[in-house]
Amino acid sequence: MKLSPIPVLVIGIVLVATAFWAGIRISAPGPEPSVTGHPLPPESGRPHRESIYLYFVNPASEFLSAETREIPLAGNARERARTILEALITGPSGNGVSPIPDGTRLLALYMENDMIILDFHPDIREKHPGGSHGELHTIYALVNSLVLNVPEIRKVKILIAGQEQDTLAGHIDIRHPLTANMMIVR
Repeated sequence: MKLSPIPVLVIGIVLVATAFWAGIRISAPGPEPSVTGHPLPPESGRPHRESIYLYFVNPASEFLSAETREIPLAGNARERARTILEALITGPSGNGVSPIPDGTRLLALYMENDMIILDFHPDIREKHPGGSHGELHTIYALVNSLVLNVPEIRKVKILIAGQEQDTLAGHIDIRHPLTANMMIVR
């Protein structure tokens, strides 16, 4: 049985076109597809630097100001929150003033739905300089830096040595979860 040259030619063209198309798709620049077929982010699995806002006291006013910082962020919301808190506790790189008392130590942090629970060593209270403005700045530097940078976090609960407290330094109620407060940011 002899095959007609036209079907053989059509099959050949289809095979060549398919091979050519597959070759272009394989060598095309761009993100690698994942197992699910969706593109993977660049350097998947490794921290990438991301712009975040950390809140410090503006020395020229009684408000918090945002300082843009490039930090490596990776992992889940809890891990990203820990990295942000470490940067905040380290202090400003610009002319802002840290509202976080020197020596502040985070003992643990937990995620519960859209709330993060921060457990601080008692030094955050014992070394706090006091005053209602100072306490407000400390609390909302923490809350705003987390809520406004980690989309999964909508509320922040502050504990000291694993225990709920009425206030941090005698003025601001921290018995309930807190949300971002942009009224004290300029």
